[in-house]
Amino acid sequence: MIKEFSNLGLKPELVTGLLAQEITVPTDIQSLCIQEILDKKDIIASSKTGSGKTLAYLLPIMTMLNDAERHVQAIVLAPTHELCVQVYKQIELLVQNAELKNIRAAVLIGGANINRQMDRLKEKPQIVVGTTGRILELIRLKKLTTHFVKTIVLDEADRMFDVKNIESVKAIVKTTLKERQIIMFSATIDSETKLRAEELLKNPSVIVANKLSDLPQNIEHIYFECEKRDKIEVLKKLFYAENITRGIVFLNNNEDIENLSKRLNYHSIKSAPLFGETLKNERRNILNDFKDGRINLLIASDIVARGLDIKDLSHIININVPESSDLYLHRAGRAGRAGEHAIVATIAEPSEVRYLKKFSSFFKINIAKKVISQGEVAEPKKVEKNNKK
Repeated sequence: MIKEFSNLGLKPELVTGLLAQEITVPTDIQSLCIQEILDKKDIIASSKTGSGKTLAYLLPIMTMLNDAERHVQAIVLAPTHELCVQVYKQIELLVQNAELKNIRAAVLIGGANINRQMDRLKEKPQIVVGTTGRILELIRLKKLTTHFVKTIVLDEADRMFDVKNIESVKAIVKTTLKERQIIMFSATIDSETKLRAEELLKNPSVIVANKLSDLPQNIEHIYFECEKRDKIEVLKKLFYAENITRGIVFLNNNEDIENLSKRLNYHSIKSAPLFGETLKNERRNILNDFKDGRINLLIASDIVARGLDIKDLSHIININVPESSDLYLHRAGRAGRAGEHAIVATIAEPSEVRYLKKFSSFFKINIAKKVISQGEVAEPKKVEKNNKK
């Protein structure tokens, strides 16, 4: 792997700008992808969560931009508001640190004031980042011109090709020139996603960095077995036993998410629901409260949690067992950033334990069974032994 950004053909200003973020060595996905993107190839790339995928596409795109041309040259599509804002902030940071004063970006997401976004487009950004619905809406209103777009990025590509987004993605792509470059990035890209991608991409390079079965060694995986009716009680006990200050609880159903948050708050456990229908301002306030410690548990769906990057996230708690190894990876990948110790805890019914054994085998990890006894998380055998004394 290339060990210096200066050897990847990037703008020298960007390499200098990375130093301000204390980024000096490219990750595997960055080493593998940057030159391919600079060569204007279509790409299907996968790499585990937290491996530097955002910079892997932003750095070459910002190198290729003609900052003398004041029209949109690159579009980044992402499935959630949080991820869009995260990508946009990274662009702004690079622009500031690299002193690329002529490069402008805009974030275009649903739920935000569309008139303000139209005003931002009048500033003629070279890069736009947004959700498919809002970007397509602005194109149809003829407020966003895509005739000069040279590169389209599909971040979290598996979500961008699901039933909710696929038609909008195709419609956006069709508004651009045939010579455009399409780049797909995700932690996991299954065979169905690759099949759908063949309709849009031209002879793509398939790049896989960091085996998807690799989970950080600093994450501890445990589970508790109970009946469905007892799951909330186990969650409450776990919260107090672990003295959790910042954790995400995963549920699949929006109604269940809201109900669980209400029940936890009733029992003086500070929590807030976060799902697709949460309004933009409310979502921002919830995330700020969570990051500042005014909320201890975020109750979320898988889709909403994509793109969340929260420091000091110590616990991931699965109330619903993930439906696939991919989802287990995505959930676990929210925690344990920067080498910090974290716990992924699953509260499973007896019939669900077999899925955890599959994940254990697939990821080559130990998902240890635990119980909560006398206010502490303990090994079942030790509790049984103590009870016999």
